[in-house]
Amino acid sequence: MSQAAAIAARPSTAAGGATFAPPGGDSLKNGAIIGGVVAGVGMGSFIYWLCNALDDTGGDQPCAGPALVWAGIAGAGGALVGAGVDALFDGTPQARMKPRPGMPPRSVRPGVAIRWRF
Repeated sequence: MSQAAAIAARPSTAAGGATFAPPGGDSLKNGAIIGGVVAGVGMGSFIYWLCNALDDTGGDQPCAGPALVWAGIAGAGGALVGAGVDALFDGTPQARMKPRPGMPPRSVRPGVAIRWRF
């Protein structure tokens, strides 16, 4: 490892004692998994309910097949959306600076930092 990489890998301390950790480690897998499961379960259960509600055959129509097909389609779309939403959120910690003596505090609002990457 080069000397510059070793220095960059160490957590640094900013003014006011806030510690910064190097970014990384947050893959898009968790967003894709959450989006896929939520969309797949939601669409699959809705299609199964809709198939049973609109059944005119007295229960002879199988509803599990269409529900599983639509659950897979919606799960794939939900995984893409979940990965996209997860990519928008920046997981790096934000520093909270202490106000300087005699100066009003800076406008630091708690929230989520979003970074658009193109």
